Amino acid sequence: MTDITESKHSHAAEAQVCSKAADEIERLREALNDAATSLNTIAEQSGKDEFLTDIRDIRAYARNRADEARKAHNTRPEANNHD
Repeated sequence: MTDITESKHSHAAEAQVCSKAADEIERLREALNDAATSLNTIAEQSGKDEFLTDIRDIRAYARNRADEARKAHNTRPEANNHD
């Protein structure tokens, strides 16, 4: 390969890595936003209108949302990529 061809391949590979990183960042931002929304729900709605009135319900809801956040953190898109 010529230097120009190698450079083009290198830039294309760098662009692909940057694109994947940007996608991963966005996916994690969405998961963090979902977790923050859930925490706000617990803080603002607990005990109101029979929503999350029992401590067991609050704990179960919080645990479920924490599990979803962990799942988002531990899920790597490239693990499912079969390119």
